[in-house]
Amino acid sequence: MARLEDKFTVSELDSLSQKLCDMQANATALELRINSNDQEIELLDTVDHLCRVANMLCNVVIEADLKGSIKTSEPLNYINNKFSGAELSLENYHKQKNIKPAY
Repeated sequence: MARLEDKFTVSELDSLSQKLCDMQANATALELRINSNDQEIELLDTVDHLCRVANMLCNVVIEADLKGSIKTSEPLNYINNKFSGAELSLENYHKQKNIKPAY
């Protein structure tokens, strides 16, 4: 079985983290949001929350497995919070569109 550092480098995860930050910034940009309807904003909120979750996971992996310790306070609570926000946004979108979720 391969070790984490055999599959990822800190620079690769830093690069992914930056891409996630950029995507989140684009999803939360005021110019985009003021030109979006309520349903589009729900989806943008979902993108925002999922980017935050993925970015936190990147940071925890970097800290724990590649640097040796986790300095981020309560990462699981943060991840669960943001993921719940994404789930709620998607549920609201399904309700607005009157679509049954696949799962």
